[in-house]
Amino acid sequence: MASTIYIAPTGNDTTGTGTTGAPYLTLTKAITAATAGDTVFCKNGTYDYTNGYTQFNKNITVTCEAQSTAIFDCHNTDSAQPITADMTFENIEYRNFRGSSNTSNVFGQYANGIILTLTKVVVRDSAIRARPGFARGGIVASNYSIYEKSGGTFILDRCKFFNIEQYLTTETSSFINIQSGNVTLVNNLFHTKAPAYGNSAVKSILGGMGGTNCTIKNNIFYNGSGVATLFNTPAIAPIYENNDAYLVDSLPSGINNLTVDPLFVDVNTANFNLRPMSPLIEAGQIL
Repeated sequence: MASTIYIAPTGNDTTGTGTTGAPYLTLTKAITAATAGDTVFCKNGTYDYTNGYTQFNKNITVTCEAQSTAIFDCHNTDSAQPITADMTFENIEYRNFRGSSNTSNVFGQYANGIILTLTKVVVRDSAIRARPGFARGGIVASNYSIYEKSGGTFILDRCKFFNIEQYLTTETSSFINIQSGNVTLVNNLFHTKAPAYGNSAVKSILGGMGGTNCTIKNNIFYNGSGVATLFNTPAIAPIYENNDAYLVDSLPSGINNLTVDPLFVDVNTANFNLRPMSPLIEAGQIL
């Protein structure tokens, strides 16, 4: 029977039992205690994820009460989450991630054929990095050391990736970088920021999509970096419908797509609600 294992910012990996009354502290401890089919429930609060490293090697769900009620703060350090089994992440927020090594990604595909589902996940105020010489890297990316993993399925639904820049390197980083398989992007926000601290701008929305089947609907792609950002259309023509790509070049062909300013309430304070006069209101598709 599937179980729920609890973690909390005030939990304890030594004395805790993973129950709601005695939660663990870390994801690593919870995953060690979990079996396939279990749920790891992250109690509200901010978790110290400095130099965070968690290997997800079991088919589990990581969730919390509501979007961004459980926050993993990397404190501008390098973190990695290699994924070798089917995984679902819901509502979790990661912030202040810095991909300072060439094997860094927030969600890394390290096995063939896995299913990774992100629902209402937030990654914000972060810098991603590509692997030098390979031009691959991002928030969701294939494994670097084996260069290509194939046959995976990636579903991103109602996620927010904002205030994202590229860490230092002149290589090409992308939000989503998968070598082959199936990618579904529905109802998401992708926002790049003007680079700071010697960093550079994110170069593309998608990367390394040579053998990938993509369905891309109802997304907002907003280039706030001040420099050119490419969509980088996959080799296999995607289903591209009802999206808005503002200041993004080399877009795929599709139907009912826009290239206008979405008129967010205030990008500078990360208020991505739409103003009443936004051209995107009722411009999407009910899915």
